[in-house]
Amino acid sequence: WDLHKAWPEAEFHLVEGAGHAYSEPGILDQLLAATDRFAGTLPTA
Repeated sequence: WDLHKAWPEAEFHLVEGAGHAYSEPGILDQLLAATDRFAGTLPTA
């Protein structure tokens, strides 16, 4: 809740059955999706 108050526009995703390792399929899928979304927000040069 404190993090949401400090960063209300952030998206948080819980990945069922996953731990903290980026190499776990669910975590890696979410990481790649977030990276794609973030890349779409950057201005072009």
